[in-house]
Amino acid sequence: MQRPIHLRKKAIRLSTTTARGIAAVGASAAGFGLLPVLALWGASTGLNVMTLLILRFALTAALLPLLMRERRPEGEREPEPLAARDLGGLFLLGVLFALQSVLYLLAVERISPGLAVLLHYIYPVFVLVLSVALRHDAAKARLVLPLAISLAGLALTVGSPGDADTVGVLCALACALVYALYVVLGTRLSERVGPQRLTLYVVLCSALSLAAVALPTGRFDLGFQPSGWAAIATIAVASTAMPIALFFVGAKILGATGASILSMLEPIVGVLAAWALLGEKVTLLQLAGGAILLTGAALSVYAPSAPAGPDGRRGTVSAPAQPRVTAARRARRGS
Repeated sequence: MQRPIHLRKKAIRLSTTTARGIAAVGASAAGFGLLPVLALWGASTGLNVMTLLILRFALTAALLPLLMRERRPEGEREPEPLAARDLGGLFLLGVLFALQSVLYLLAVERISPGLAVLLHYIYPVFVLVLSVALRHDAAKARLVLPLAISLAGLALTVGSPGDADTVGVLCALACALVYALYVVLGTRLSERVGPQRLTLYVVLCSALSLAAVALPTGRFDLGFQPSGWAAIATIAVASTAMPIALFFVGAKILGATGASILSMLEPIVGVLAAWALLGEKVTLLQLAGGAILLTGAALSVYAPSAPAGPDGRRGTVSAPAQPRVTAARRARRGS
């Protein structure tokens, strides 16, 4: 028995919309995954880490309002002005985001980009640990499986102690820890401010906080090769602004958890890009370790205690309310 025509058309529309969401999140993950390779391109032109990040975030802050602009439905009120405590929280998040970005690029300079991006992806486990610890959640048994799996994958990915630069590995792990702290602290603020608005302010505060450190210490240096500007523009557009905007597009269609899991294509893109463009060698043992590490990360994302990420990158955004579902539930309960 065939479904009515109107139901078939609706199914086609839903599948097309879902495909659009998958394409958006996939493109977002690919853009972020190319960041380590593009950062090395920038470094080859004489760009130092601080200068690259300041210009990257400044250009991204200018682009995001254009890429994420939406029409406000009629009758919807303007966003309320930010309270002083929210501004302080946004600046703190900007500092944390800037710090994790510095640690990430320092790791990329000392270890292979593929290894750096794989190690960074232990951050969902850190998010789960921090969220359980801060909430004093009694159900700590949820931590055991994702943590054990991720640590096993981490050991295989890094290999024996002499196989990778110790400082580079520590920078990558510290980056994951700082980013996890950023996600946990930003979750509640995201509920008040809104994820898109929060992302814009965080990027701007990241640029300002880095500039506050780099300018007085002479670390902001524009004496790089002219081709460095092309690297900066490519990183800001293709590996920052566009991926953030595309993630929000996909998350609205696929939902928070689905978009987060799909965004784990990022380390796969990072490893393949390092292999194809830089000739980085990746052993079968490292690939197996990376797959195990990502499995642990995925399990920690699915765990009920893990909070939603407040920004577009590798986090989740709050799904819109579903009033019709709520009404149906109330009807079934007789309320």
